[in-house]
Amino acid sequence: MEDSAPAPKRRAKFQIKSNRLYTLIPYLISFLLGFSIAGYQFSLSDISREFGMGNSGMGVIATARAIGMILLPLLVSFFADKLPKKRIAQIFGWLYVAFSLLMGLGGGNFYIVLLSVFFIYSCSTTLYASLVIILAETAPQKTNQFSNILGLVNGLASMVYPIILGALMSRGMSWRGHYFILSALVGLTLLAFFFIAPKKVYQVEIKKDEQKKKFNWRDTRFLALCLLLFLNVVMDTSIGYFAKPFFASELHSASGAAICISIINGGMLPAKYFASRVRKRKREMIFITFLGLAGATLLMAAVRGAVTSLIWCLVCGIFLGPQYSTIQGLAVDIFPEHSGRVSMLLLPFSGAASAIATVLMGALSDGIGAGNAFYPLVAIALLSAVPAYLFMRDKRRAADEEQKAA
Repeated sequence: MEDSAPAPKRRAKFQIKSNRLYTLIPYLISFLLGFSIAGYQFSLSDISREFGMGNSGMGVIATARAIGMILLPLLVSFFADKLPKKRIAQIFGWLYVAFSLLMGLGGGNFYIVLLSVFFIYSCSTTLYASLVIILAETAPQKTNQFSNILGLVNGLASMVYPIILGALMSRGMSWRGHYFILSALVGLTLLAFFFIAPKKVYQVEIKKDEQKKKFNWRDTRFLALCLLLFLNVVMDTSIGYFAKPFFASELHSASGAAICISIINGGMLPAKYFASRVRKRKREMIFITFLGLAGATLLMAAVRGAVTSLIWCLVCGIFLGPQYSTIQGLAVDIFPEHSGRVSMLLLPFSGAASAIATVLMGALSDGIGAGNAFYPLVAIALLSAVPAYLFMRDKRRAADEEQKAA
């Protein structure tokens, strides 16, 4: 009789029921996706050089990545709430593994590289967004903690992996090895989903006499979240874009140019940890961080020096750190019935902001210099504080927080 048991019951016999072990899986996947982002940035110039395309090749590859990060989440948003979130993570996780292998095996063909980049980074973005919801289903009151810890481990991996990859490539490994390593590590981690399950999953309960509310695209809270995420990515991308040429060409500090991005990322890590402890003042935190960014970018532009500017980089990182993850967590909190759709719909705004900021800020830097380009960022940060303040003062906030507490 045991042999005729349904597949889920047979599988349950081999599963460990533990919330603590289960939450480790998304954290580990997020850590590996940090490897993925850093490895892409580290190896992009090598890929372009191999095909003899220089900066134009990097631009084509970056465009394929940006288009994928915009289009796939839009497609997934139509069915994101109709499937279990763990299944979405598994589907796009295994697609990530498959195209990483294709990138490693078929990387000698530029068209295969473009196709692989399109799917690798669109799938990794979709996979990352699903991790927040998977964790929120185990303890809804901890959504902000989960989203910020995911961001923390992702950022930590982005800092560590270039050192590891640089050491491997200096010993003769090609850029293809990066994709083989990631496909193996992510594949092994995804297998853990088959053997570890949570003790209990919390889902939105709908009473018999109620119908599930349709998602309203015009909801001002949703529009505010989209705008805030867009502005956060514009600030993040722009500061990262300007920092290195600012130190190299205007401050003539080779050491500053070498470490400024790491210092910005280093400032983000403790800020994310602090933000993970915040439960009731998340909207105030977003508002304060935009004001802080305005002050930090003003100091970057007005008070310049090889050492002092590194301090301002650290301050920028501190204020940038909590924003993306906290906005992502708030989206799940405010729209629990549509958490999958909202999380996916936020991603195209992130991809579009990154692409737009890279183009516009590059032209701005060429026109007025990398140092002076921080002045427009002051204005953008101050303008960003306006929707952040309105979102903080939204009259439905009390109802949202009461629903979350329930």
